[in-house]
Amino acid sequence: MDGDCNMKKIKSIILILVSLFLVQVVHSAGVSSIYSEGIPLVMAPGQTHEFSLGLQNMVGNEELKAVAKISSGNEFLIITDENSEYSVPLGSKDMKINLKVIVPENTKEGDYTLGIEVKFAPVNEGEMGGMVELNQGIVTNIPLQVKEGATQPSSVQTESTGTTTPISSKQKTGSNSLLIFAFVVVIIVILLIFLLKKKK
Repeated sequence: MDGDCNMKKIKSIILILVSLFLVQVVHSAGVSSIYSEGIPLVMAPGQTHEFSLGLQNMVGNEELKAVAKISSGNEFLIITDENSEYSVPLGSKDMKINLKVIVPENTKEGDYTLGIEVKFAPVNEGEMGGMVELNQGIVTNIPLQVKEGATQPSSVQTESTGTTTPISSKQKTGSNSLLIFAFVVVIIVILLIFLLKKKK
């Protein structure tokens, strides 16, 4: 009888711990782009084009910070914002990372990849510009096709609806804190099971 009562107590404790784990803040952030695989940016040598990526923070209960950097295509791509750290309020879907693509005159025709890596973290993990450990970044790849005689991309194109790269469940912000919490829960459960068996 005592064993059954103890088991019920352990189950209740486990349920409470799991519930606490599940209510940890979960964010759904993403990066949207008007260019993607199948919708490349087509430019001719000597052309310059400006456009932007969109930062989204649609689910959760906290403002996020984002840090952007160029991961590929440095010879063509620059971030034109003075600061590459961005505040992304909850519910926002149009915070912009402003970019410029410059194709030098001597660029050979062909396919190139422009990459932007964005890392997100809750604002309460540190002040903007401070030392804070951000979660694994997500990379948005922009396919660039260089063709002689290509039409100059127009500003209208930058208003088109593009694709969004979300943070996957393994990349959610605060992942380190959640892993630590999960580890503590597992240790407590193991100790409780050990004590129960010892009493028997």
